[in-house]
Amino acid sequence: MFKHRVGELMKERGITYSQLSRRAGIGMQTAKDLSSDPSYQMGTATLYQCCKFFGVTPNDLLVEELKVA
Repeated sequence: MFKHRVGELMKERGITYSQLSRRAGIGMQTAKDLSSDPSYQMGTATLYQCCKFFGVTPNDLLVEELKVA
């Protein structure tokens, strides 16, 4: 499973979910979900828009969560 760093990047850069929504071209509720839930599963279009907005690659935005057995 992958987690994303959207909320972390927003905090680092002082970006609100309203700004993310408007400037990345994603829905307001999606921006809220992304900002508060690192396990929120986004589609490829949203992933692309977020990467473009933050100026990062998917490898920078997504982190694989490893489960210890």
